[in-house]
Amino acid sequence: MLAEILVCLDGSPLAERILPLAQRIACAKGATVILLRVLGNSEELSAEESYMRERAGVLNAPIRFLISPDPATAIIEELAKNPRAMPALTTHGRTPLGEALLGSVALKVIRGASRPVLLYRARSDSLTTPTKITTLVVALDGSEFSEKIVPSAVAM
Repeated sequence: MLAEILVCLDGSPLAERILPLAQRIACAKGATVILLRVLGNSEELSAEESYMRERAGVLNAPIRFLISPDPATAIIEELAKNPRAMPALTTHGRTPLGEALLGSVALKVIRGASRPVLLYRARSDSLTTPTKITTLVVALDGSEFSEKIVPSAVAM
């Protein structure tokens, strides 16, 4: 059962585009939206706190800060503490070559989460985010483990 949607924000307007989708799913599933921000060090906390409080106020959502030089690992560790949480991230849509060279937080979270991940590719040429999901992609690799997602996908 889904209890929390951890919306992972990085401070960019593009990352915020997932908020309407996360909120709609949370309402439909009776879950709580929690805004999550991973900071590289504690000195960044005061600068980021007002930004996060502003976003949280609009949604009436709690906020959570993590301190880590590796955002993906911090998110995965946070998920390990709560098996009823689903991460929600916006991908910046870099090219596969760029992701291979630079790494991708979203890709690392997908690989390490061991649960469904809400991933939205926001387009910089569109200012709106759909509030309804019309297509759901389920990646299967032929293993029994990967097939465990199918019932959740059907229910969604």
